[in-house]
Amino acid sequence: PTGEQAIWLVLVGETRNACAGVLGGDSSLTAAGSEYARATAELLVRREHEIGGTPAAVICGTLKRYVAMMEALCEATEPQPPGERCPNCKRRGCDSGCEGADRRCFIKAAANELCAGFLDSLTQAEIRSKFPREAAARQADKLTYRYPGAGGESYADVVLRMNDIICMLESSVGNAVVICDRAVYRVIQAYFDGTPIEEMPNLEVKPGVLEFRRSHSGFSTTHLEVSSGAATNVSGPGSKPRLLPGSLSPRLSDEGNGDTKHWPLAEGQQSDMVEALKVAL
Repeated sequence: PTGEQAIWLVLVGETRNACAGVLGGDSSLTAAGSEYARATAELLVRREHEIGGTPAAVICGTLKRYVAMMEALCEATEPQPPGERCPNCKRRGCDSGCEGADRRCFIKAAANELCAGFLDSLTQAEIRSKFPREAAARQADKLTYRYPGAGGESYADVVLRMNDIICMLESSVGNAVVICDRAVYRVIQAYFDGTPIEEMPNLEVKPGVLEFRRSHSGFSTTHLEVSSGAATNVSGPGSKPRLLPGSLSPRLSDEGNGDTKHWPLAEGQQSDMVEALKVAL
């Protein structure tokens, strides 16, 4: 790509499951989440107008919360100031409803949040109580820990499935918006700001929009606050970067039902995977 390009990384709005502290699921946005979607859309449209060019392409997952955020952005309009030429159709006084202003939207399963396997739709308290070994194992190593059950993923799995989307962002000559939850947010942020792979799962994720501006000299990063509504605040067990005093250690507790059926990485595979992911990122 040549010249400047903006990539906006958007944390998704608050959902009903997030309000209940439930991990995963496919619940709808709350009223506060819908207000956040509207305010985010207004912010992005305003930034698009300030930067110039055609409307940004939108990439999001297949779940209800992502699609609702995408629709709010597609519905947002901002009239072109009188006397200025529309960057799309070149007419003076045009608004963003012209044919050239249509957004390209890509709904991709690869942009969905990290799958928690059969721990999906449980709260953190339920996971700690019923599956203490899983909670402790993830807290000890968020990068390569894989949730048990069908579809269960690790951060390492998310990195690999995000490869095509990151290639889309890299090869695009226009602006782009990615609407996502925390794990996908961290993978994209780590790629574009050069965060080491080992630190990626613990990157801070703030409500609002993270703006990456590309120029001939590389990327600059700015966090943009959203004026109203609420973003999601739910996260999986082990979200703190270190074990807290008195917390469980992997495979040392016999409390609860810790006999889950999954296949952890064999000895030596973890370091191999980390090295491979460094190349991927």
